[in-house]
Amino acid sequence: MIAGIDDAQAELAGTWGLEGPDVVTADGFAGMLRGDGAEPTHASGQAAAEILTRLLGVPFDAVTASFFALPSRADGPDAALAFGVSRTPLVDGLRVTLAEAAAVDTG
Repeated sequence: MIAGIDDAQAELAGTWGLEGPDVVTADGFAGMLRGDGAEPTHASGQAAAEILTRLLGVPFDAVTASFFALPSRADGPDAALAFGVSRTPLVDGLRVTLAEAAAVDTG
């Protein structure tokens, strides 16, 4: 995307939406990661903040946790279309990310 924006001939201003070709809800994504067909449970406010803090090891407050529960589909003009960039399917992107993360030397 950065190269497409950099190559644009006109001056750019505004906000674009960027999402892949797959439309997956948060529940659907959690289900993909779990792989066991179990229905996800939902938390909000302070309960969600406590769970996120425990799972991620980073402090979250109730307002931030509630923000993550809001709908988050892109509503701006389509950046991929505007800049001629192809979209990566979710599973392909996850595979590349996992392969690169596994190659990182953490020692």
